[in-house]
Amino acid sequence: MIIFGWASNLTIEADVKITGLNSNNNEIEGVLTGTIINNGMIENIAFHGASISGGTLGGTIFNNSEIDGICDVDLESNTIIIGEILCGQIIGNPEYPAKLETLVIKKDSYLENVIIANDVIFEDENQVTIGENVIFNP
Repeated sequence: MIIFGWASNLTIEADVKITGLNSNNNEIEGVLTGTIINNGMIENIAFHGASISGGTLGGTIFNNSEIDGICDVDLESNTIIIGEILCGQIIGNPEYPAKLETLVIKKDSYLENVIIANDVIFEDENQVTIGENVIFNP
């Protein structure tokens, strides 16, 4: 499913892939908002809602959620998440880790196979578990 425009309050089934990338101009034109329960795949999207929870994310995700953010997701190879809040279990690909930029990682989160940019803030660094293959970018 390709989204050009806005979609809100979705439950994405396991066999569904949502992308906001316009293949004609290579720009992200899809926006998700509200509460997104993800059992499938979301890629190349801007997010302006309350939360995305579960499933897999890929491509570039512009996260503008100031409420709950993105929680408990797997990340495809070389995924980039930019902005706002991440929480829960965030697991990237071990061979091609995801990059986290300009965001806050909430306490009680677990990170694995990610690159953390120098502008990432930990809500409480003593209460975030760093798993395998986490790289802190200088």
